Amino acid sequence: YEGEKRAGILGVSTFVAFGGAMILQLMAGWLTDLHWSCSFLAHFLIIIPLLLIFLFLPSIRNAEDTKEHAPKGKMSVKAWAACLLFGISTLMIAPLLVGSSLIASRLTDSAAQMSLTSICYSAGCMLGGLIFGGLFKAAGRRCMTVIYVIGALGLFGASIASSIFFLDAAIFMA
Repeated sequence: YEGEKRAGILGVSTFVAFGGAMILQLMAGWLTDLHWSCSFLAHFLIIIPLLLIFLFLPSIRNAEDTKEHAPKGKMSVKAWAACLLFGISTLMIAPLLVGSSLIASRLTDSAAQMSLTSICYSAGCMLGGLIFGGLFKAAGRRCMTVIYVIGALGLFGASIASSIFFLDAAIFMA
């Protein structure tokens, strides 16, 4: 896939991935309200997609068997820098979620409510995945800049949130 079609497929895969994360976070929150050690039981949900993949994923032929490939050129310094920045921002997801949970713990006692804060992050990512193809079409190379600015505004909002509603809204944006 190339161009807009690739961006659209990337957006859909992001939507599906964070949809699964939302289910996991919600289940873990509910199970934590029962007992903290029960939250780990939510990870057994992975058995469902693994079984579906095993049963229904068709065999994929190796791409080298089907067509010739031209030699690849070297990546530019700008491309390496963009990959590095993207990698660093991806590594910041865990501190974002832990930090939002710590802020949520000051605003509520319910583990289920704290899991809803994490779910708001996943819902925001799902929406981002749905609109990524259109944003890429409209903004081109600048789409990542737009995404990072929106994320930074969300992080700032989370840092000053004084209620669970505003924290959830900011984490949705982040």
